[in-house]
Amino acid sequence: MVKKDIFFFFGFGQTAKYFISELKKSKRNFHFCTTNTKKTYLRTFKSYKFNSFKFKNETYDKRIIIKLKQADYILVSIPPQNGKDLVLKSFSKILKESKFKKLIYLSATSVYGNHNGKWVNENSKLKGKTKFGLSRKQVEKKWLQLRDLTKKDINILRVSGIYSRESNVLKKILEKKIYVKEKKFFSRIRVEDLAIIIKKNIFLTKKMYGSKCI
Repeated sequence: MVKKDIFFFFGFGQTAKYFISELKKSKRNFHFCTTNTKKTYLRTFKSYKFNSFKFKNETYDKRIIIKLKQADYILVSIPPQNGKDLVLKSFSKILKESKFKKLIYLSATSVYGNHNGKWVNENSKLKGKTKFGLSRKQVEKKWLQLRDLTKKDINILRVSGIYSRESNVLKKILEKKIYVKEKKFFSRIRVEDLAIIIKKNIFLTKKMYGSKCI
């Protein structure tokens, strides 16, 4: 019997969903479970049945601990709250003990702040001054500390604004949910491309540490 890759998703938004679709297209044999903020229940997505476990603030279904210990790959897409990462706050000890092959934390390019139009990369100075950018910077530091302490394969992907067929600026303009008064420039990434990047990062044969800007 072919062994299934086991995924655990903290959060199940459009990025995780498109990633599942990408895995399905690649015909990988896999199983996954997720978290949500309301209740534990059995769900179906793209013909896959999976468990979605309650995880809200410090309250969570204790079965998450078992699933984390079984997981091969973990994707964290939950944003910080009050400058702290909820996953690390509740599960850092479990993650230290777990034997996952790779963990990816989705951060944001807001950590870079204003570089006056210059290109930024993983080595650029983090100048973010917004509440969101500063929170992401603090949380990144905590994840890297866990990586350095455990020597586990933990990667940070700094993601620009995500758009998709379901959610994009043009659609919001047409639905009159936003109004553009002046020319503005935004950094954006298509969710389908992000899903491919995550897949490539997860299944790299060479172990890679650090932060990636996409």
